Amino acid sequence: MSARATRIQRSPPPWSLAVAVAISVLVSVPVSFAAAGVEPARVRVAAPLIDQLVRGLLPMDLVLPGPVGGGSADGGVAQTSMAAVLTELRYCGATDRGAGRFRAVVRWGSLAGGASDLLLGDDGCRQSLADLAKQVPTGAAPDDGVGVSVADVEALWRPWELRLIVARSAAPTPPRPGQPRPLGGLESRRELLAITTAGFRIATDAGETLTFHVAPSFASDAVEILAVLGDRGSGPPSGRPAAGGPMSGSGGSGANVIAELPYGLANQVLRVLTGTQPLAIPIDRDVVDLQSAAIAGAGGGVTVTGWATPRSIRETARLTVQAGGAELGVIGIRADAQLENCTALGMLAAIGCNTRNAGRNAAAAAFGAALTNRYQGQLVRDLAGPQELRFDAGGRRFELRGDLLHLGGGARGLSIGARLAPGAGNH
Repeated sequence: MSARATRIQRSPPPWSLAVAVAISVLVSVPVSFAAAGVEPARVRVAAPLIDQLVRGLLPMDLVLPGPVGGGSADGGVAQTSMAAVLTELRYCGATDRGAGRFRAVVRWGSLAGGASDLLLGDDGCRQSLADLAKQVPTGAAPDDGVGVSVADVEALWRPWELRLIVARSAAPTPPRPGQPRPLGGLESRRELLAITTAGFRIATDAGETLTFHVAPSFASDAVEILAVLGDRGSGPPSGRPAAGGPMSGSGGSGANVIAELPYGLANQVLRVLTGTQPLAIPIDRDVVDLQSAAIAGAGGGVTVTGWATPRSIRETARLTVQAGGAELGVIGIRADAQLENCTALGMLAAIGCNTRNAGRNAAAAAFGAALTNRYQGQLVRDLAGPQELRFDAGGRRFELRGDLLHLGGGARGLSIGARLAPGAGNH
């Protein structure tokens, strides 16, 4: 499937794109970045956004173990399977063992109108399974191959797969002898679904596809994710990426996604996007080709550098952009011309070479001054504009849209807060 990374609006300057691209490739190249020990990105996704994303993917077809059948070909007892539909799945926090806790509604057979919205509201996670089962409409009670079960589901992660295991289930009425009931009794444990967490693919406007491997952990009100960039053509690391201490900062009022993006990971992304070929960026009526972009922390702020070549004049300048403040804002922009080497030329040739270099220096200085005059004092998150992220994971397409609420820079990396919502492309 085709996917696109965040698209920057309002024709941002090249340094703004460099920062925004680094932020937009959170959730995950020619060298093994994960093996090289690059610190992973850390992302915290609030429970309501998890539920919104999941709802966009439902109903989901399942194949579950059914009742035991007759004899098998080898003389044993045959295990049948049943087609079922996952109609609801809601995140309810973490178990005391650190697994994710979900509530699910599964139906099988033919149910007119499907299952009701049993898990909406606070009671969807708080009520007992037995009480939830009593709320199933009478017409959806298990009967002759038709049924509904509500279940507690645990999410267990092992590199690099997330398994959803039914821990307990309940149905509106006890099954009659021989009646199909794929989720079994109240204390059965059966696998509901297995989801790979390796190979999240983000295709970018630059024509490169970024691959991420992610490892989730579970909190009472959010899912926390570690994301590492993958080596093209090879598998993920053998174990879970190492994480630091607790995530700091709230990401701004109203944020439902907060992230910490280390400069090392941001630079690996920028190297993929701008290291071997320029990235075209429209600015007003011109197009600037940006190459070899890099980002670093500097004195409590951020410095972004890169080679920029406006197509209108075909002269290259080294841009250095400084941003600072609790909310990163533009402090200044400097442009240094790419000069010819005049030292080995004859006298007349050297005069012409030096004259051309003088013109380049003047043009670069004017270019930097114009950019500073235009963008000084503006917040980088405002220049980045609305965010749109599309990616493929586990054979599904996801789309998120929204706005940056916070963008700060520290000694180790960027801190980001955003308010995002599912787009129309989730399926």
